[in-house]
Amino acid sequence: MKRRWSSAAGLASFQSAGYRWLWAGVFLYVMSLVISRLAMGWLVLTLTDSAYWVGLAAGVDGVGKILFGLFGGVLVDHQDKRRVLWYGLLLYGLLGAGLGALIEAGAVGVPALLLVAFLLGGIDSVLTPASNAIVFHLVGRERVMNAAALNLLGFYAARTVAAAVAGIVIARVGLGPVWLLAGLLAVLAVLPLLRVRGHFMAATERPPFLAALREGLHAAWQDRDLRRVLGLSVITELFGFSHFVLIPVMARDVLGVGAEGLGYLTSASGLGATLGTALLAGLGDIRRKGALLWGGTVAAAGLLIGLAASPWYALSLAISAVMGLLLAGYDALMQAMVQLLSPDAVRGRILSLYVLTFGFTSVGGYVAGIIASVAGAPLAIALGGGFMLAYLAAEARPLARLKPGAEPAPAD
Repeated sequence: MKRRWSSAAGLASFQSAGYRWLWAGVFLYVMSLVISRLAMGWLVLTLTDSAYWVGLAAGVDGVGKILFGLFGGVLVDHQDKRRVLWYGLLLYGLLGAGLGALIEAGAVGVPALLLVAFLLGGIDSVLTPASNAIVFHLVGRERVMNAAALNLLGFYAARTVAAAVAGIVIARVGLGPVWLLAGLLAVLAVLPLLRVRGHFMAATERPPFLAALREGLHAAWQDRDLRRVLGLSVITELFGFSHFVLIPVMARDVLGVGAEGLGYLTSASGLGATLGTALLAGLGDIRRKGALLWGGTVAAAGLLIGLAASPWYALSLAISAVMGLLLAGYDALMQAMVQLLSPDAVRGRILSLYVLTFGFTSVGGYVAGIIASVAGAPLAIALGGGFMLAYLAAEARPLARLKPGAEPAPAD
């Protein structure tokens, strides 16, 4: 039967009051996250005038995600997930506000920025699996695809608004105030989360920390489909999403626009992503998730090469919007598939491993920064798109057959 888009199906997860409050809190956090990342890239570029240092700052953020991500899932499975969110957001906000105060006092340097980037990356690697694990408890298995799409709808809507706001504030007020704003939004995100009701502790006994870590790693490695999905996430983050790290360089040095133009370029991607997730949410539970994931990622990789080749700002805006739509679909499908493939007892740890792969965006950004400093940002971005296409060509059949939530997949 052909699946039709439905607004009622698209908003199904909002029937849960707890999910509505969680969505609102995460929306505010994402605004803080986007503002801080964009401000970090522009601040490093301003201080150093070097694509290499922009990439290094992003790489340090990624190292924080990877190192904290190994342990964050155990924390999420062992503790009340709401409290993990509350305290993590407060710490994120204090770091952002503290950096803003240092900038205003004229006391900030590159070492301090690298330390803040490392800590913010580590905190994010705990906050994201905690919020996703709560989502599964609130909406249930049958609505996890819809909730994943609505999560990302909020993410990209917040990114669209936050990127434009950040660009305007940096251009017209300065970098100190934009970091203060990022810190304030993270703290405000705690307020709606206080209204989320439910039991969010793991039902199983809690093994010792290292044993729990090994248990999560073993569960991810032994499941062939989980291993394949997490592998795709590493490749896409490393060579695809890492292009965002070089957007400040592309905006200033290739397209010839300033901080405000950078904000609009990032917002165009967010606008396309918002539309993409709204469309995906309205389709409900999609059966052929793997095939749709593969096709959309191939198209996004091709557009990444197109973005690298574009010398015109208007064309880059259009490509960014379409690529945002495709990458939003990728994100929603990946999030739902990881949730559906994860056993309940280790869900937090599996989700933490998934978030850990996000750190490869920043690691890839560091490598791209090195390439850009030698051969230019367009070549660095184009190479990433090419590597993605090569990997996707090799994994076409096994990825396309994945159908979590539907009937069991056939053996290889």
